[in-house]
Formats: sequence, structure tokens, C-alpha cells
Amino acid sequence: MKEILDEHQQSRNAVMELEDVEAKYLKGDRESLSGIIRTIRFLVELYPRHIEKEDGHFFLPCMEYFSQEEKDTMLTQEYEFDRKLIHQIYKEKVTIAEVRYK
Repeated sequence: MKEILDEHQQSRNAVMELEDVEAKYLKGDRESLSGIIRTIRFLVELYPRHIEKEDGHFFLPCMEYFSQEEKDTMLTQEYEFDRKLIHQIYKEKVTIAEVRYK
């Protein structure tokens, strides 16, 4: 569990770094491109291993502790969350575009 939590922190740090170097790049600092590439490579290497670790060694084994009714409830709640999330994402994109292109 500690390893999974550490990887979550590493990925959050990498995403914040990516935002920082992207901002520098967009302001004309072409040398920051190497930071963008380095950070993306780090994330590309981390995510597949991390997801396999969570799915195969944490989440799926934990499912044995839940009843079928509890699993069904969680699945229903996940579907509802995902259904709303995609609408929220696109609403935010439209709002940003409206502000940007006024």
C-alpha cells in the first residue's frame, strides 16, 4: 500500500512539473521542451506498472472482502460517477473555450 501511495505522490508531482514546464514553453522558453519530454516519459513508464499493481495486487484481491450486493452497489455508483464525469469534463472545456475565444 505504501508503494502505491508513493507512486500517487510521484505522479501528482510529475503532473505539476508538466504544468510548470508547459507554461514556460508556451511563454517561449523552447529549452523547457526537454522537461516536457522527460516528464511525459516518466509518466508513460510509471502508469502501466502502477495500474497493474493496483488492479492485480490490490483492488482485485480486496474484492474478496465484499459481498456480491456490495460489489453490485459499488459498480452502479461507479457507472453513475463516470456518466456524470464525461459531461463535467466537456462542460469545463466549453467554458474555457468560451472565455478564451470571446
